[in-house]
Amino acid sequence: MEKTTTFIHLSDIHMNPSSNKNIYGMGIDRSAKFMALFEDIKKQDLHPDFFIISGDLIHEGDEEDYRNLRRIINKKEQELGVPFFVCLGNHDNREAFWKGYKNEEDKNGEYYYTANVSGLRLIVLDSKNGEHEEGVVSSAQLDWLKNELEIPQPQGTLIVIHHPLFSAPLDFMAYSILQNTNELLDAMTGKDVLAILSGHIHFNATYETSGILNSVISSASYGIDCSNPRLHKFMDDSTYSIVRVSDRQVMVQQLSLPGNREVKYELPVDES
Repeated sequence: MEKTTTFIHLSDIHMNPSSNKNIYGMGIDRSAKFMALFEDIKKQDLHPDFFIISGDLIHEGDEEDYRNLRRIINKKEQELGVPFFVCLGNHDNREAFWKGYKNEEDKNGEYYYTANVSGLRLIVLDSKNGEHEEGVVSSAQLDWLKNELEIPQPQGTLIVIHHPLFSAPLDFMAYSILQNTNELLDAMTGKDVLAILSGHIHFNATYETSGILNSVISSASYGIDCSNPRLHKFMDDSTYSIVRVSDRQVMVQQLSLPGNREVKYELPVDES
């Protein structure tokens, strides 16, 4: 029987290890929430093969924030004996990331790459679009992606990206998600892509685009109730996914830590 690859998908940890910036005055300790997730994983006796964090690593922080996050993740990699893969989100700072997290002083551009774990290929994309809320995958990345996907992998491919792809039921978030979804889908058509993993919107969503599973995970730091498109409610919540891949099939189990889901902040959304 084919080996099952199991991993943890996290997103939107919004850390500020140096300053613990108080986002929207909510008073949520994101560092404590991040650590609580690992305790929950330990209690469930989970032994994942790797971790993925799909963007918004730091909430508009600086080089020192990324340096401190790298130390935290290094420690977890040593404790758990597995690698962590990360991508950038709209609240991340590329220059600070390259210097603080990657220790690369001369880089400040897009961060995208491929990795292989036991025959399962991960392709991590960078959808950060300047200082805008919405995401875009650059033409340079699309060309690179097409080239990468030319050669299929034994266990298939997973795409990791911060911004969810557009789908008709997600129309009420169209202003915020990936703006060139069709171009990205064109690059993946007929290739070995099993699923697309993303975050950004701070609530769970599952749907198909061009027959490909899209699994959007809510935030590890705080959830957002967007059921009213004109009033988003920010809540004390923390979520992660257990993803299992076997025989080129993907199963996603989304879990939330115990909490009261107390509304901490309300954000009116302009109709325009």
